[in-house]
Amino acid sequence: MLEGDLNAAAVAHHHAWRLGRSTTAQRLVVSKKAYREKDCQVWQLNAVRIEDCTFQEADFRYATLHEADLVRCEFRRSLFLSAQMQHAHLVDVYAENCNFNLVRLNSVTTQGFTLADCQAFRSQWLDAKVSTLDLIKCSFHDSTWNGAVVSNSDFRGTHLGATIGFGELATTVGATFVDCDLRNTTWRGRDLSGATFIRCRFRRSGDEKYSAVGAPRAVDGLIVIDCDVSRAELLDELLRVDDVPMPA
Repeated sequence: MLEGDLNAAAVAHHHAWRLGRSTTAQRLVVSKKAYREKDCQVWQLNAVRIEDCTFQEADFRYATLHEADLVRCEFRRSLFLSAQMQHAHLVDVYAENCNFNLVRLNSVTTQGFTLADCQAFRSQWLDAKVSTLDLIKCSFHDSTWNGAVVSNSDFRGTHLGATIGFGELATTVGATFVDCDLRNTTWRGRDLSGATFIRCRFRRSGDEKYSAVGAPRAVDGLIVIDCDVSRAELLDELLRVDDVPMPA
């Protein structure tokens, strides 16, 4: 294990370790660093461990972080557009005013991931194992959740629907949401076919004055178990057809 800085030389050394091209190279671990305007565009950060670090206005566009560990990190006003984060492991990560559009989080594992005022249009969460995901006023239009398992998460204030031209990406086949707060969310145009919701909250109450809204475009095989509404109530009273158009 090499404790170092997030720079080109250290990343190259780490890359040699990962490919087995050096007997002296070690895995790169970046710990307790603060970065501002860090440019990591297109960097290969696969299997890197980044812990207890802060990033301000960082640029991770098109970077690859397959199997990376991000632990107790903060990202503010940073770009992850089209980043590849398959099989990454995120623990107690906080992101604010960040752009995660087109990011690939397939098979990611999270245990504490907060996104505040973030965009994640067309992000992919296929087969993700997500625990304690907190979304605060986020836009997840056209995101794909097929096969994901999401538990103990708060989606309030988040857009989960579709947009014109990309609605086919807003699918949830085989996804399971358990003990999630889905009040004050919008689902307009999403395909909820094959999705399962267990002990989730959709109807306004207590500290949240808005219910979930917006008619999905398909609901074949949708299952609702022990939620605050039945399947019929969810579709007839909350996720019903309205006169609000899908965003362009």
